[in-house]
Amino acid sequence: MKKKQSKDWYIATTYMVTASFGVPFLILLPVLIGAAHSVVHAIIMLIATFLSIWLGTMHAAEYINKAYIIKDSNKIAKLATIYFGIWNGGITLLGLIVLSLTLPASVFIISMIIFVVLLSSEIYFYYTLSKKYIKNTETLTPQQ
Repeated sequence: MKKKQSKDWYIATTYMVTASFGVPFLILLPVLIGAAHSVVHAIIMLIATFLSIWLGTMHAAEYINKAYIIKDSNKIAKLATIYFGIWNGGITLLGLIVLSLTLPASVFIISMIIFVVLLSSEIYFYYTLSKKYIKNTETLTPQQ
């Protein structure tokens, strides 16, 4: 595969979309289909979420490392993390709005704190893995 020269924002967007939709969809869909409102299901969902972030970032980094010339992997990781945070922050905000309509105030406040802690943890995990897996590929390397 011939590597493409693209803008950092484009590579970061490609990375974020690949990491956030493909693998996570395959991992989280079965968990969501079997949704039961229990502590055990919440723990399984938490494990599946972090597993999907890990596998998604690994897969996406492998793809962009092969497909693009990357001159500044740190910039790509930062931009992708910002995009990831905006996307997941929006989903979290939507979830909080729905919860605010259905839960008593005290339960909602606790739920909001849990959502913010989880979102922060997911963003930190995503950024750490992105920095680990995205590599500078400034020069064209022959593909086998």
